[in-house]
Amino acid sequence: MHHDFTVWDASNSVDREAWIAAWSATDKREVYNHPDYVTLFAGDKDAAVCAHLSTPDGTVLYPFIRRAIDALVDSTATGVSDLITPYGYGGPQAWITGSASDLAAHFWSSFGEWATSQGVVTEFIRFGLFADTFLPYPGDIVTRSSNIVISLEGTDDEVWMGFEQKVRKNVKKALRNEISVTVDAGGEYLDDFLRIYAGTLDRRDADAGYFFPRSFFETIIDRLPGQFAFFHARRDGVIISTELVLVSDESVYSFLGGTDSAAFEFRPNDLLKFEVVTWARAQGKKHFVLGGGPTPGDGIERYKRSFAPNGAVDFKSGQRILQPALNAQLVASKRAQFEAADREWPADSRYFPEYRMV
Repeated sequence: MHHDFTVWDASNSVDREAWIAAWSATDKREVYNHPDYVTLFAGDKDAAVCAHLSTPDGTVLYPFIRRAIDALVDSTATGVSDLITPYGYGGPQAWITGSASDLAAHFWSSFGEWATSQGVVTEFIRFGLFADTFLPYPGDIVTRSSNIVISLEGTDDEVWMGFEQKVRKNVKKALRNEISVTVDAGGEYLDDFLRIYAGTLDRRDADAGYFFPRSFFETIIDRLPGQFAFFHARRDGVIISTELVLVSDESVYSFLGGTDSAAFEFRPNDLLKFEVVTWARAQGKKHFVLGGGPTPGDGIERYKRSFAPNGAVDFKSGQRILQPALNAQLVASKRAQFEAADREWPADSRYFPEYRMV
């Protein structure tokens, strides 16, 4: 392994400081690459980790979560792990100053040696949407769905006319109903956010993975100042729609939020999104990333698309099996568990890695 390749662990204070220093030195400062963001999604047995390479050809920053496999599927699988990027977006971000192919070859060869020495079986990446900033990936790349991105560049009028007519109508309706939007950069109204967010999850019968504890949001507020903002829509002084937005140097990301169902008729969420656009443009940002829906083409994705009819971008994942024999053993164990529980193994699943099928 080359001496210019390092792997940092966020739980080690010296490593964490080195990671933050490298992150701060970049021109993107993507919130998803910050150690305190990655740590939010690392479980008790997991590690928030970052591989870093700096050479005359450029710099690579690749944060991920290393998950213990242990007895998850096979009691003989001790000391092995797999890698996944945290919720949202990630991947090996590159700042290229020389040869891109030399930088990629150097990074992936060093990374491969490290992964082998650490017993890493598989790797799964949720790639960021701006592909030009990523190092070429040696594994399989899968297009999963569309994510919607509002371009924040252009005149006020161009941005306004970029929304579908129904969005413009809804923004005007919200204003007629005296809805106002405020920016909360310090999480002052976290209680209101949590009340509406929980109600929205219940209404949508959301996956358990979206029910984050209060401490999750408090960590964002405490550890990521300047990298987030809450937006609250109010009527008669009461917060009726709310959104937590993550903030990077060039982009803002719609993260988590919701609307009080009793206030739907006032269309507060359309105004909320419009106000995020206005705020982000004033901050000089280039993109407002709305994301996609739980399933491609669903109602949530269609709603987001109304803000940027031409803003669909392919959301891609990357995956590799680094230890095929061990992966096959783990998959066989998981299939045996399915059979023992009289459950059918899905024939056409795109689930990866297969041994973590639920």
